[in-house]
Amino acid sequence: MGGAARACRLVLARHAPAARALPGLPPRARPVRPRRAVHGARRGGRGAARPRARGAARARHVPRRDACAGAVRGAGDGAGGDRAVSYLTDIGALARKDLRLELRARDTLPAMLLFVVSALVVFHFTLPQGASRLAAFGLLWVALIFTALLGLTRCFAAEREQDVLDGLVLAPSDRSAIWLGKAIAMLAFLVAAEVVALPAFALFFGPGIDGRTLAGVALADLGICTVGTLLAGMAAASRARELLLPLLFLPLAIPIVIGGVGASVNGGARYVEFLVLYDTIFVIICLASFEYVVTE
Repeated sequence: MGGAARACRLVLARHAPAARALPGLPPRARPVRPRRAVHGARRGGRGAARPRARGAARARHVPRRDACAGAVRGAGDGAGGDRAVSYLTDIGALARKDLRLELRARDTLPAMLLFVVSALVVFHFTLPQGASRLAAFGLLWVALIFTALLGLTRCFAAEREQDVLDGLVLAPSDRSAIWLGKAIAMLAFLVAAEVVALPAFALFFGPGIDGRTLAGVALADLGICTVGTLLAGMAAASRARELLLPLLFLPLAIPIVIGGVGASVNGGARYVEFLVLYDTIFVIICLASFEYVVTE
């Protein structure tokens, strides 16, 4: 009973224990001004120089962007140079491949040499004594044209027999490099045959080989290899390639014979200019059309 009465008396406020200070929350921190934590404010001179430093940094970044733009332009120019070097490398690789195959197999050049010498021997016994210089040089150019035709029939023979022509076409390179590589290899074969044919002609027929004849032969060789390689690539996919190539090539070789005979006999500059014009026109045509020929 006494404990209950005492508990009731403690309910009143005056009977409570003495008030004392209770621990409260720490005061809220004031916002700190934007500066470094420990160090005091910077001096006025250094603080004033900061905007100028930032401005100088921005000024330094502007030439950097210009330098980056110049680097991009330089990279574009370098890429163009790399493409040209890669294009020439592809041409050289294809030409060397054909020359090495010929050195190993000896299929094209011996046949060309045998044919041109045999043709000149037959012409020597066929042409009557006292024949004109024009007739002799005409027979020379006929022999050279058919010798080149014999080599052109073997121009794409290795690729056709080994089924690698499609691989060359699908290679990641300019397809005109195939034409140029083949034309260079064919030019080397034709020049090698003419090294034997021209002295044999001078021996059998008498007329000497002068500079005008050599100039005509050089320009004619360029035209023959330019046009003939394109037509050989066109006929490579045909079953009647041995018949189709002469039908396409011989009509286009008539201007070469006219210009070559005229340069050898008359020696006029107009025949040389005619051969130069012929070569220029057909080089442009072959460069533009070879990709369409081999893909279609």
